[in-house]
Amino acid sequence: MKLFRAILIILSIIDISTILFGILFRINHWAGGNAMIILGFGLAVYVLVAFMIYRCNVHVKATQPDLDRFLWIISFSLLALFGSILIMGILFTLNHWPGGHIQSLIGGIGTCIALVVMLFPFLRNRNKNNS
Repeated sequence: MKLFRAILIILSIIDISTILFGILFRINHWAGGNAMIILGFGLAVYVLVAFMIYRCNVHVKATQPDLDRFLWIISFSLLALFGSILIMGILFTLNHWPGGHIQSLIGGIGTCIALVVMLFPFLRNRNKNNS
């Protein structure tokens, strides 16, 4: 798992660098800016999904109650799905492709819902500890 985490960190750094250089190239109207932005945001989707799978494996343990495991798996799955839609919506909006605003709206609202679902296991554990 440590190797997988190290690979994810390296891919994230490469991804962020690609997006930032793509934005820099696009602002200065240099060739290749759009390609770097598309490549960076495309890679960001895969890194996000891989990171959510990794976090799900770390957080979901067999000793947890079934409801907590279910909530963790659902929240990480929703976060990966709607986060990917949000990233693609930003890409579509930056390139003035049709449907970017709708994707950004759906992805943003869905990401907020996934984060709220992610709070429930924390609140359940906090109530158990206070009892």
